[in-house]
Parts: sequence; C-alpha cells; structure tokens
Amino acid sequence: MMGTGTGNRQGVNARRKQEHRKASRNERMTGATRWVVRKGFKLALIPLLVVLVGWLAWVGIQKMEFRKMVVLKHVVIEGNHLLSWDEVLGRAKVEMGTPMLDLRLDSIKLSLEKLDLIHKVSVERSFPSTLKVRIVEAEPLFMVSGEDGWVVFSDKGTRIPMRQDLGFQLPVVTLSQGQNMSIAVNLLRQMRNEEPVLFSLVSQVVVENAKWSEVYFRNVKSKALFSNVGARENVFHQYRLLTQSLGAQIQSASIIDMRFPGFAIASPVERENENG
Repeated sequence: MMGTGTGNRQGVNARRKQEHRKASRNERMTGATRWVVRKGFKLALIPLLVVLVGWLAWVGIQKMEFRKMVVLKHVVIEGNHLLSWDEVLGRAKVEMGTPMLDLRLDSIKLSLEKLDLIHKVSVERSFPSTLKVRIVEAEPLFMVSGEDGWVVFSDKGTRIPMRQDLGFQLPVVTLSQGQNMSIAVNLLRQMRNEEPVLFSLVSQVVVENAKWSEVYFRNVKSKALFSNVGARENVFHQYRLLTQSLGAQIQSASIIDMRFPGFAIASPVERENENG
C-alpha cells in the first residue's frame, strides 16, 4: 500500500512538472510570436520605404528632365487686330525657352487685360511647346472731337487708335462742361448690347448734365432723352418699338422723352417752339 501511495505521488508530480514545462514552452512561443509580429511589421516597412524613396527620387529626376525638355517654342495669338504680335508678347512678359510648367497663366492673363486695347483674354498651354493666347479687343464705341482732331474711345472708356475704315460710322459724343465720359460709355454700351440695330442708327449723344442725355438718331428728326441714373431696363427696346409703330407720326415730334420707366412723352415741334 505504501508503495502504491508513493507511486501515485510521483505520478502526480511528474504530470505537474510536465504541464509546467508545457506552459513555459507555450508562453515562450507566444512571447516570441508577439515579438516577431511587433518587430517584424516594422522590419517589413523598411523595404517598402526603400522602394518608396527610390520611386520618389525617380519621379523627381523625370520631372526635372521633363521640365528641361518641354519648353516654350511657339506662341499663337488670335484676335489681335489693333495690337501686334510683339506688343502682346512683350506685355505678357513671356520668353521663348521657358519651361512650360513655369508659365503662370493667370499672371499673363491679368497683365494683358490691363491694356486699354484689350477687353478679355484667355491663355492656355498646349503641350509640348505652344502657348495659345486668345484676345477679345476693346471695340470702338464713339468719337469725340478734340484739339488734335477726332479721338475714338472704346467700350472700356479708353482711347484707341483711329481706324481709317471707321470714318464717321461711330456716334459722336459731346460732353457739357464738367460731365463725365463714363456716362456716354455706359449708355452706348448698354444700347449696343441690348439693341445693336438701334445703336447703329445713333448719330450723336449730348451729355447735358448728370441726370439725362440727348440722343439723336439718323432715321428720325426728333431727339430722345434717356436717363443717366437708375435702371434703364428695356428702355431702348421700347423706344425702337415706339418709333417703328408710329412711323411718320414720330416725325412731328421734336422730343421723345424716355426718362421715366414705362412712359414715353412726345413733345410736338409747335409746343417746343412755344416754350422757347
């Protein structure tokens, strides 16, 4: 019986030692696995970082080579009639051989639009070596008699070179003393945009004061009064319809007053003479 008890105790102790050794092995394996996972992930990043750095360096080199190879060789300018190619290029401050990626399109556009003769500009790159500039020039709007002869003003209110082919097709503007040129610019520009046919019939605009202007048309003997202040919505359209519908009757009027929205007041020649 004693032998049996001792054998059992020895068997229990052996199993405990065996379980302890097994648990220790499992713990060491778990720890090793955790270390490999933790350290191994970081180690795995090293070759990825090497590849990434190499790729970025290659891209940088290719970009540098691309910048050297792709340079400005041609400039195409469209829509310039009053400005020469050299004048546009000089104002844009663009030099041949400049890397295409270094061209600042917004800066070129703003520089050109500051010119009195230019109304609007669009600029774009055309790879590999062309810059395209499309210009909308300021258009002649009216003429003013000055000390040195006739001067043409644009729809920007700036002087532009006299064009021989225009002759006296443009309206003539007369400013009373102290009146601003912008009044005539705004009135005629709006009329041209809304009623181009009516604008083509204008012979003269007299800016008497800041409140209204007198406009003379080639197709009627009467003068029209248009307001210089407030909105002039549809007033030119209404005037055109009025003169078309009345026809010969309009010739008996000396003044057609369009200063008041929605109303047209026609004053006959006799009444004007009576009022002096």
